[in-house]
Amino acid sequence: MVREELELLLPDLRTWAKKFAGPHYDVDDLVTDVIIKFLERADRFKPERGPLKNYLFSCIRNRAFDAMKAYHRKGQQRLRKYLHEEAPLYITDEQQASGIELRMELEDRVQRLPKRLAEPFRLFALEGRGYPEIAQMMGVQPAYVKSLIHRARAKIRELFDAA
Repeated sequence: MVREELELLLPDLRTWAKKFAGPHYDVDDLVTDVIIKFLERADRFKPERGPLKNYLFSCIRNRAFDAMKAYHRKGQQRLRKYLHEEAPLYITDEQQASGIELRMELEDRVQRLPKRLAEPFRLFALEGRGYPEIAQMMGVQPAYVKSLIHRARAKIRELFDAA
């Protein structure tokens, strides 16, 4: 009886899985994995707790989220490995001085910008705040903040090219 119900649910499960599948999971693989796990543990399913469809939908969502976490964890591990192997163990005084000079030049260029461009750019680039946070501080939409920052970058490039 459960197998027949699974066959009837397959199209709905695939449609649901499409919402969660991405570079970390294929739709068919996701549905297949969930069905195999369900069949292995079918005795754990309690029909009185809800319909099979809802249970499988939850399983698909959870499996996709687990796969997404693993996918990102793998990327972080590769990044850590790269940084460990390729990054210098220390920064020389010249590199540090060069970075400080560049930051001072950038801050100088930012001061030359009109205030409506300088403030969001400073908050974004120098303080590391996000578009939504800056938008809330300014009382505008995040898209407008993004536009202002884009204009500020273009103006700063012009200032650097002119120097």
